[in-house]
Amino acid sequence: QPQASAPFHIHRFWTEYKPDPNRPGALREVDMVAYGPIGARDRTVTIERVSRLALVDTKTDPSVNPAVAMARGRWEFIKPRYDAWKAGQEVPQNGSPLSMWTQLGREQVETLQSHGVKTIEDLAALTDGHIQRIQCVLHHQAQLGITLHG
Repeated sequence: QPQASAPFHIHRFWTEYKPDPNRPGALREVDMVAYGPIGARDRTVTIERVSRLALVDTKTDPSVNPAVAMARGRWEFIKPRYDAWKAGQEVPQNGSPLSMWTQLGREQVETLQSHGVKTIEDLAALTDGHIQRIQCVLHHQAQLGITLHG
């Protein structure tokens, strides 16, 4: 079952067209995903073929091999969002939307969302480093006269 929250954010999905090695002159669709750490959206982005991420080792005990556990967790997080994107649906979020927290103003919510924080649970999962970076952005907005509580 998918995790309630993951330590990363999906920036986007898209399709590229590559030469098909089995059919000369033809193109094949290759679905791609860009993802990165929550709170560091502007610093670290991993781009990968969805088909590669779906190749998860299902035979190895994840408690014995942490890399297998991480790959499974990553795919369990990405798969439902990828499936929704392929179906043309809104990519689902796990957790409570930030807008439900009445102490956050619209600009704060938008700033957090721009850093990949979409839910209250995402916010709770941030590290101190992430929070400090986001606070710097919010502080800069306040210096520019942007209202943070409305």
